[in-house]
Amino acid sequence: MKAERMKAAGDRHVVRVSCAIAVALLGGAGVARADTVVQVPVAQVLTGRSVTTLTQGMVVPWTVGVYGNKMDGFETAAASMFHKDAATLKTMPDDGTYPADANHPLVVLNFSNDADPKSQQTLLIARMQAGMFMFPVPPATYSKMFIFLTSAYGASPVTVTLNYGDTTQTVNVTVPDFFPGVPVGTETPALFNLATNLPNWRQDGSVYEMGGHTITGAELGPMAGKVLQSIKVERTTGGWLTFWGATGVATGVVAGLPDGGGTPAADGSAADGGGGSTTDAGATEAGAVGGTGGASGTGGGPGAGSGGTSPGSGGASGSAAGTAGKPASASSGGGCSVGGERLPRFSALALAFALVVAARLRRRRAISG
Repeated sequence: MKAERMKAAGDRHVVRVSCAIAVALLGGAGVARADTVVQVPVAQVLTGRSVTTLTQGMVVPWTVGVYGNKMDGFETAAASMFHKDAATLKTMPDDGTYPADANHPLVVLNFSNDADPKSQQTLLIARMQAGMFMFPVPPATYSKMFIFLTSAYGASPVTVTLNYGDTTQTVNVTVPDFFPGVPVGTETPALFNLATNLPNWRQDGSVYEMGGHTITGAELGPMAGKVLQSIKVERTTGGWLTFWGATGVATGVVAGLPDGGGTPAADGSAADGGGGSTTDAGATEAGAVGGTGGASGTGGGPGAGSGGTSPGSGGASGSAAGTAGKPASASSGGGCSVGGERLPRFSALALAFALVVAARLRRRRAISG
């Protein structure tokens, strides 16, 4: 029995050594790997706050409404509770996090109760006025790219240009009026409601309209195999257009991504956003590493199986880098992790090398034993 326990301990040691070798081969600070959900940093283009937050026990009112007046902002759940609103009101998430679903990956918008109260959340282009903004994208190949907008007092046709350095791609999108947004039942991966049935609040915290408003998501469909570098959004007419943020799903190495700025997509699908169970080197882990923030706020990714984290449980920082949520507990003694977080999947070469080394270590232990 003692010999069997020693052998089991030795096998676990070999698994850890194999993981360490693979990590050494693949390691690289500040570099995200394949199938990564990226919250695109857009702080440089944001000019206003459209969401009232509750920060360190103090209400921080919104400053720029989606109608350009003083009666049409949003509130986080904590701010709404502070104002003693009805519990039935549909509020904004406290950490700006929207869990993955069939239309989009994990999304973290640029507002949070934990963010700097002076940080900006949105950009507004006035009704019937031309406007343009552009932001860089962490260079990578992307299978999906999403932007999030609202249009008030009428729809807004926009032209989106994706710049790949050696070529460009143009996508035309008509953002529907945010009341009622994309008709329920007609949502598709190309155009969908990120949030639904939102009320409007006045700046003094009183409710202006009880519900029915939306935030629209648009999938842009980037070119396969091309390194996306920046995105430009233009419009010449339409309603009050509010830009909320952008999220992508990278299919290769992401250059210049801050540590913690991406969430591993377990199976490479946009709908995963880092959740679900995975198998790495024969060791199964249940749940997921928590999600991360864009320009402000963070959130944990949804866990799968016992020990998974709830959405938003990791949100603690308003920094650009974001903070990872608490990982779910593993269902076995194996697995490959650093600091308790699941690593991105191995390349075939590194994995093969690690397995060969593991086999040799097992053979040497058997001979010496």
